[in-house]
Order: sequence, then C-alpha cells, then structure tokens
Amino acid sequence: MERYWTPLKLPAAIFLWLLGVSVSYHPVLEIHKEPPDDGGPAPDIPWIEIVFKIVITAFTLATLNLAEKILIQWIATSFHLRTYSHRIRENQMLIDFMVALFEYAKTQIEAQDPVWDSSVTAGFTTAPHSTGTRTPTKTIKENARQAWCKVEGAATRMAGDFTGRRILKGDHPRKVVLELLRNTRSSYTLARVFYRTFVKPDMSTISLDDLLPAFESSEEAEACFSHFDKDLNGDISMEELEMVCNEIHLEKKLLLLHSRTLTLLYESLTKSSCVLLS
Repeated sequence: MERYWTPLKLPAAIFLWLLGVSVSYHPVLEIHKEPPDDGGPAPDIPWIEIVFKIVITAFTLATLNLAEKILIQWIATSFHLRTYSHRIRENQMLIDFMVALFEYAKTQIEAQDPVWDSSVTAGFTTAPHSTGTRTPTKTIKENARQAWCKVEGAATRMAGDFTGRRILKGDHPRKVVLELLRNTRSSYTLARVFYRTFVKPDMSTISLDDLLPAFESSEEAEACFSHFDKDLNGDISMEELEMVCNEIHLEKKLLLLHSRTLTLLYESLTKSSCVLLS
C-alpha cells in the first residue's frame, strides 16, 4: 500500500513549506524592520502586504491540491480494498502455505541433492561437496564466489537499513517461492518439488497425513490440504499440485496488474482535476 501514498509526498511537502512561510512571514519581517530616526513607528511598506497575499494565495492552492489528491487516493484505495481485499488475503495465505511446504521440502531434499544443501551459498557448492583434486584455480574461484556472496549480503543489509524495509536474502524460502511463481513453467517446477517431497514411495497421491510434518498445527495442514484437493476426493495428485501452483501464479499476476491499472487511473484522475482547476 505504500506505493499508493507515494504521489502525496510532493503535494504534502509543498503544503507544509507554504504553511511555514505564511506563518513566519510577518514575524520575520517585523523583527528586521528598522524604526525611523525620530523614534516613531515603522512605516508601512506596500510590497510586504502584496507579497503576503501572493503567499496566502499559493498556500490556498497548495491546500486544495493536497485535499484533492488525498480524496482521489482515498477513493482509489477504498475501491481496491473493497474489491480485492479478500483475494489478496487468500493469495497471501496460499503463498504462506507454499513457503512452509518449501521449507520442509528443502530440509528433506538437501540430504539427497547437493543443490538444495544448506551449505550451498547463492548456488555455489562449498568444499564438503566437491570431488576430485582441488586445483589452485578452483580454490581461487570458490574463494572469490564466497567473498562476492558476503559482499552482496552486506550490501543487501545496508540497503535495508537505508530504506527501512526488510530485504530478504537471495536464498530465503519466501523469495525463492515468489521467484518460482513468476511464470507457469517455474510454478510447475515448484509443484514437482512438493510432489517429490511429500508423496510416499508406494503411493501416487498425497494425503493429509503427509502434509502434517510441514506445519506447526493440524489446522494449518488441513487448510492447505483443502486448497490443493481440487476434486475433494481426499488426496492430492500431481496434476492438482500443478494446477493450484499455476492458479496462485496467475492470481498473483492479476493482482499486480490491477495495482498498476489503479496507479494509472489515479494519474489520469490527477491530470483531469488539474485541467479542471486551471
């Protein structure tokens, strides 16, 4: 929601600046007035009142501009929340379920596949998984990669400190899941990872008991299972996993598209209101 209020920063800054100018205008000028030599009151200077009227006029326009933008932004945000709030919450809940499944899948697969091992940093394996003779060139490359990963992590933390936001690491489960939900092919890959992790060797579908270890409570596991069990037959097939992962990807893309459309609509309303005021 922060990007919806970003257009208000400039009008609010102009409003506060003109408010400070209008409040401090007369006190500042009164301090710097020099009395005449005969000790009488300081004479009135016509241009001071003229400039003050200009300042008040500009302050009034800035106030109307800020009020108009706040009203338009409130209307747009209210429409967005009323129309898509339920879908946004449901999509976020499904992504949380997938993050929990991915975290459990990673712990289960990393012992079998070095690519998923926790000692892999940014996609580069470390010494415990290397095989063969370690040449000087290979050692230098691995050290350079590890150094670059440390520099990248430090830069990420610094960026988070400057922006005041929580920036996830490159191998953070939520970031990996969001990256895999970018297109249909990668969402199918994520579904296959889940299927490989939770299906039993002698079974072709996933049951509710198979999902229980991935969640802290049985209620969360049941809620996740109910979303993946599309045909309501009591188990989850490979096709259902792929279908749900792709649906989450498409819903995520649709919500993002609507957010961009809302931003364009806000800009159009702002331009139209500026034309009417002029």
